Order: sequence, then structure tokens, then C-alpha cells
Amino acid sequence: MPLDARSMRMLRSGIPAFGGAPLGNLFRAVPDSDAVELIRHAYDAGARYFDTAPHYGQGLSEQRFGTALRDRPRDSFLLSTKVGRLLTPSKDAPRTQITRVTVCCARSTTA
Repeated sequence: MPLDARSMRMLRSGIPAFGGAPLGNLFRAVPDSDAVELIRHAYDAGARYFDTAPHYGQGLSEQRFGTALRDRPRDSFLLSTKVGRLLTPSKDAPRTQITRVTVCCARSTTA
């Protein structure tokens, strides 16, 4: 979807950006309350561009951004995500991003 003029002005203004990969438990598990508090703190400190993806913690990062930003005026920030990945529930899926990375690395070294 093309960006509208407001979004383009926001991106060109040099506003601080906040990336959401770590909030999907990429490097270590982050409690929900800490993740939400961090996003809100970033917003209060001036960040207005937030980036996430369904791949970050199997949707966990996106959920946390939704929780943290739902009470903020929608036209006051830009939230980007990625498309093309379908998340489907599975009882065998790793519960955290850390587990998924560890499992993938273990498989790649034994193949």
C-alpha cells in the first residue's frame, strides 16, 4: 500500500524509530508488561515510527504493539509490518522466538 503524504512527512522528519524484533523474544524472553512499558516509553520520548512483523515471535511483537499503542491517537504514529506470512496455530510450535532460533540452528548443524 502506498504511503500517504502524512506518513511520508513523518518518515522524512527524522523522528526516532523503534524496531520490534526484540519484543518478539528474539534474543531473550521479555515479559509482556516490560514490552508494553518500553513501547509506551518510546512513544512518550518522541518515537512515532514503529516497525514490527508477524515473524517476530510468531505475532507476539505485533500483539504487544497493539496493546501499547491502542490508547494513542492513531494519526500520531506510523506502524509498519510485513505481509505474506500466514501464522497458523500449532501445538508443536516453539513458544518463544529463542526456542525457534535454537531449534533451527540445531537442525542446520545435524543435517
